[in-house]
Amino acid sequence: MNWRAPCLACLLVAAAPFGVSLPLEAVANPGQETGPFLLGSWLGLRDKASGCGIQPELVLTTDVLRNVHGGIERGTEVLNNIDLTLRIEAEEAGLPLSGTFFLYVLSNFGGEITSLVGDVQATSNIEAPSTVKLYEAWYERPLGSDRISLLLGLHDYNSEFYVVDYGAELIHSSFGIGPELSQVHPSIFPTTALGARLRWTPSDKTYVLLGAYDGVPGDPDEDRGTHVRLRRDDGVFYALEVGQTVGEPDGDYQKLGFGLWYHDTDYIDLSGRERTHNGGLYALAEKSLYRQSQSGLHLGGFAQIGVTRGDRNEVEHYVGAGLRCRGLIPSRGADELSMGVAHARTGGAYRRVYPQSRRAETTLELTYRAEICPGVWIQPDLQVVVHPGFDPTLDDAILVGVRLQVAL
Repeated sequence: MNWRAPCLACLLVAAAPFGVSLPLEAVANPGQETGPFLLGSWLGLRDKASGCGIQPELVLTTDVLRNVHGGIERGTEVLNNIDLTLRIEAEEAGLPLSGTFFLYVLSNFGGEITSLVGDVQATSNIEAPSTVKLYEAWYERPLGSDRISLLLGLHDYNSEFYVVDYGAELIHSSFGIGPELSQVHPSIFPTTALGARLRWTPSDKTYVLLGAYDGVPGDPDEDRGTHVRLRRDDGVFYALEVGQTVGEPDGDYQKLGFGLWYHDTDYIDLSGRERTHNGGLYALAEKSLYRQSQSGLHLGGFAQIGVTRGDRNEVEHYVGAGLRCRGLIPSRGADELSMGVAHARTGGAYRRVYPQSRRAETTLELTYRAEICPGVWIQPDLQVVVHPGFDPTLDDAILVGVRLQVAL
């Protein structure tokens, strides 16, 4: 068991069931909508800053996860994540240029649940080495038209590419980005790289995303702190996604996207061969399936599929799917029940190196996210990992836990 000092999220949520009142109204601006923040409008400061095009946000997240069966060993891990962001709309802030500036400081500390489960697909999407770093720092501006924009700087590729909204509340990492892509370590959590992203929306329903990022984010030999290095042998990670969206996720919504990526960095594959490139394809779809306007009940579903080179990668195929139901309990209209299945299959090269390995690892997740007061959420979670790590010696793992989240 690996217990660390509890973060503020733990203390705030733990206090609620025992009747400890939190002074929400004392800090909220009278007459103003507090929104989903524990401290409301910060005595009106948040509203004033927003009026000037400045939007700060601080979110604290804690996962308490216990492996109760199978995997490598039983035990509990506590994982903590702090997100501090600042968005500045240049014109509204009185700056002599148009566009948006964005800064994002990330802090992670705590345990590693994968050390107990032994899975390839991480069961928590906030698991990362303990450190504080500048995670994103970019500037985006339109290029002569509101339909075309260019972004430059430290940028999380997965903040725009390979995204399904109806899978956002699931804790398992594969519902954020498929393991067939994340295994090559592009510019995603927890380490980003310098890059450029071009967004083009030919119509109100269609979009095209183009990206190019440094092929080796950060410093592979040092995972603590912020490291921005541009070396000739890093290569480049290229990305393209095209798609169509209709409506908004909270209403009648559908999205269909297709993406491809190419990585020209030199590396040694799992069989010990020198390689000069890698690449893959993915597709994603999501759709509003049922909506009842009077009660607020809303059911949406999503699907993901990704494929990469089986002769040089551990994971060759990935398929994911899930459902999100909001307002299942009439008196709890904002609560969300989510479920998903993530299936990762090995490539031929991996099976030649490890002939006794399992063909696939599959994770099933069921989670319920409830807001217990403005800006504070509690989320019980259950996951079953079938054939963790493709390892035939490991029993299927069962994890139970809870996510606690506070937006200040």
